[in-house]
Amino acid sequence: MLFIFDMGGVVSGNVQTIPAMAESLGLTSEEFFMLSGVPDGTPRNSLYDFGLLADIQSGRIGSAGFWAGFRTNADALLPAGHKARKRIPEVLKSENPWASRFKPEPIRGTIELIRQLRAAGHRVVCGTNTLDAHYDAHEKAGDYSIFDKVYASHFLGVIKPHGEFWKRILAEENEKSENAWFIDDNPPNVEAAAKLGFRTHQFTSPELLAEALELPRVN
Repeated sequence: MLFIFDMGGVVSGNVQTIPAMAESLGLTSEEFFMLSGVPDGTPRNSLYDFGLLADIQSGRIGSAGFWAGFRTNADALLPAGHKARKRIPEVLKSENPWASRFKPEPIRGTIELIRQLRAAGHRVVCGTNTLDAHYDAHEKAGDYSIFDKVYASHFLGVIKPHGEFWKRILAEENEKSENAWFIDDNPPNVEAAAKLGFRTHQFTSPELLAEALELPRVN
């Protein structure tokens, strides 16, 4: 059996960087999404699927390209007296907020479940929407070492919930969706995988995941 785990919100917690980045740049989170090119009225669980956020996660641009586009949008869309007009170039001169504001914390219960699955002979991979700075931070910390392989969106060139994301993983793994589990905390991703024939679980806690996978409960 193949198991595909999302990373942020499932294996690692404290992964939401935008509120901290927005504050450091003198913006609200809503303004940050606007300057990232996310259409007004986009559902909360789909905010990362549009504009510069989709581009950076699919590898069409890196951090430098993201911030270049972000600054262009800020110059075009922010009022002349907005404090972020001065703050954005000051911050970006000294740091890449995608890296400096990213402070993930391991979800120990999920990590233990992954170890149980691998010990039982199952193949366990990571299927994650991510970007260059976050991928590099996880790799440097050894966070990906618990997996047999990592499939990161910025290398695959496609992001969840697009079906091609899972199709590429299945092709690489030489596996069928009916012989695979997909675990993610984002409902649209879980729903998209289910439509492709995966067994799915919307993650809320390691305890409920253990129950769904019929594994011993974790402490």
